[in-house]
Amino acid sequence: MRSVSHLLLLVPLALSTPAPLTAQSDEGTAHSGVPVARAVPTEAIIQIDGLLDEAAWSTAPVVDEFTQVDPVEGAPASQLTEARILYDDQALYVGLRLHDTGQVTGRLGRRDMDLGDSDWVGVMIDSYHDHRTAFGFDVNPAGVRRDEVKVITQDDNSWDPVWEVATTVDDGGWTAEYRIPFSQLRFGSADVQTWGLQLERVIGRNREYAVSSFTPKSEQGGVPRYGHLVGLEGIEPGKRLEVLPYTVVRGEYVDPGLNPFRTDEEYAVSAGVDVLYRVTSDFTLNATLNPDFGQVEVDPAVVNLGVYETFFAEKRPFFVEGSEIFEFGSGGGGSLYYTRRIGRAPQLGAPTSAADIPIATTILGAAKLSGKTPSGWSIGVMEAVTAREEARFIDAGGVEDLAVVEPLTNYFVGRARRESNGGRTAFGGLFTAVNRNLDSSPVESRLRSAAYTGGVDFRHEFSDRTWAIRGSLAGSTVLGEPSAILAVQRASNHYFQRPDADHLDVDADATSLSGLSGQVSIEKQAGEHWRGELQL
Repeated sequence: MRSVSHLLLLVPLALSTPAPLTAQSDEGTAHSGVPVARAVPTEAIIQIDGLLDEAAWSTAPVVDEFTQVDPVEGAPASQLTEARILYDDQALYVGLRLHDTGQVTGRLGRRDMDLGDSDWVGVMIDSYHDHRTAFGFDVNPAGVRRDEVKVITQDDNSWDPVWEVATTVDDGGWTAEYRIPFSQLRFGSADVQTWGLQLERVIGRNREYAVSSFTPKSEQGGVPRYGHLVGLEGIEPGKRLEVLPYTVVRGEYVDPGLNPFRTDEEYAVSAGVDVLYRVTSDFTLNATLNPDFGQVEVDPAVVNLGVYETFFAEKRPFFVEGSEIFEFGSGGGGSLYYTRRIGRAPQLGAPTSAADIPIATTILGAAKLSGKTPSGWSIGVMEAVTAREEARFIDAGGVEDLAVVEPLTNYFVGRARRESNGGRTAFGGLFTAVNRNLDSSPVESRLRSAAYTGGVDFRHEFSDRTWAIRGSLAGSTVLGEPSAILAVQRASNHYFQRPDADHLDVDADATSLSGLSGQVSIEKQAGEHWRGELQL
């Protein structure tokens, strides 16, 4: 079974400090007047051990101007932070010396844990430089890591890239040394790159949050207001092809209960492969055959006493990769697709309780192409096929038989979005399709044969991003036999049969059901005295 681990070494630090780099304007990019950090190329081997003792670190300009967001907005940071950035053919290296005259606080915990009262430092990189999407890499003095994809001001912690970091703590503070492979980032094909950059520091005991590129709380901040990282030349996104095969041997020791087909000791062997191919530096093709989701974090236990489905966060690596490109609307109009339904537990049961039903639907294969063009187009296409699943059962006469509990199903999602005006304006569309192979009458009468959705969305920010107008319009339709469509009408999230709904009628002969969703909002998203949103 695959596993990745990193060893964090805690040892002292000694390093000379060169003169700092003065922040300056970068007039060749979408915004100017922001702090600028410069990355320096190196051919030296950088050992990720939490010691900035390689000679190459002394050649990198220092970024040390940090401004408080909290608790004293606009004041200089209470403690000195020095950041240096290097790069070679394969990775970006970030060295941070975090001076501290008080007590350094580092809490142990799981990956992506909440900040709590621990000290933290973060490196946020807008490698597309689209002023919309950034990749975040955080660490605390104990070596606990957080990583996330940021879209404007929202974080998605389900993204788990492969990167290295080591920390050390000493009497004068602590140190963090990063290695972020270019293969884990997405960026354009230009020979000379300019990226967005934000460095963040949290001093837990002071509840202090300081950044290298400061935006007042009265203004719209986030990814669009990051500083610049310059000096990157001739970099490549790493190996064009990565093939990761796996094998899993599983043993289960459980009480079989009413299942006559199982014993209290069950063994199984499975295999599959993940493939990542970089079509260009802008576009990545991900493919998987019989994916291994055995290492995915278990969902929390939920008791649902309502009429609507419980939606869990997507944590499977294949579906998380590039998921920000597939986002639709602004949340008010609902989501047009839910990837957790791909590979879910079979929807149907067996005719009797003496049955062996698969716990999940097998994903035979899936592929996804996603990326952004230099002209501002974001493109994403995903296709997945799940297997026909059957349950063994014993009927009332004691005869063993098979029942289809999930048909062969194809899932498709296509997304295109155009961004312009420095990320202030965006419009796009999304289309999804689900098609099931209903080749047996019992399944045909219980499940829909197909479902399609499509929609367009837009966003525009104006008055220096103080105001934003957003909207979306989407439609959906499901197809199937009359009995299957009747079940949709009577389901708890519709209740067409309820007596107080004079505008609804149950149609027992319908073979399709369609609907529309529209949403538009205007929001004052920045300002010192008031903010608000009007949504229809």
